[in-house]
Amino acid sequence: MRWVRVRKANIDLRHRQHFEELGVEVVRAYFTQPVGVVVYEDEKGKWPVGALREPMQLWLREQYDSTERKDTWLMTMEIAITILVAAELLMSVLDFVTRR
Repeated sequence: MRWVRVRKANIDLRHRQHFEELGVEVVRAYFTQPVGVVVYEDEKGKWPVGALREPMQLWLREQYDSTERKDTWLMTMEIAITILVAAELLMSVLDFVTRR
């Protein structure tokens, strides 16, 4: 469970922007491809999977950490709401019983 901190990937801004354009599923699919497959091209040349495997891994870890944090907070809110509703129900029952 990840409550606060997300491990931030220390990668080149160009790679980050391109990975964000592609999305998690596409980057994960590229990550499993053979080393010679070209992920994208820019003014600096071609970027094959072999050269981008480490930045991809770091970026994917950051994305999964972020998703895990969101899920953890969602579960926390659901538990808190359930507890508050149960407390209100208990107070209503006690009020009903004591009014008799």
